[in-house]
Amino acid sequence: MRLTLPEILVGYLATGYFPLFPWLVFPPAGYVAGTVVFPDPADADPSPPSVRLAAIVGVGLILLALALGLVRTDLPTPVSAALLTGWTMFPASVEYVTGTLGLALLAFDVLHVLVDRRRLLERFPGVLSVAGTMSRYSLTVYLPHHVLHLWPL
Repeated sequence: MRLTLPEILVGYLATGYFPLFPWLVFPPAGYVAGTVVFPDPADADPSPPSVRLAAIVGVGLILLALALGLVRTDLPTPVSAALLTGWTMFPASVEYVTGTLGLALLAFDVLHVLVDRRRLLERFPGVLSVAGTMSRYSLTVYLPHHVLHLWPL
């Protein structure tokens, strides 16, 4: 196969080189985790939010991914061949998406406790400014970065 620009574009756009379906779980999971960890300030409960539930879900997803990887060979061939395909990113397997979602939730919780609650970034206003800008324009940064992935090809 020759890797010409038209073949790459057809492969990327038509055959789903980067399938969106498994990755659509991350934005809703982030939204739910954000509302659990950072509740509405107008609520009557003045106690600080707990990250325990999100951490438990994160660890549970990591353990589920590990368990799916271990039992994959013991399952019937159609299930292991079509559904549980091992730890693969392209195409994204159930184990991979489950494990990375769990790791993302756990990292979010740990960083919230270690950085946000201790207000570490307030000591470094330059870093806080860059982090705030990246957060505000994260979708804008996310979409063009895929162009950088394809540019070398």
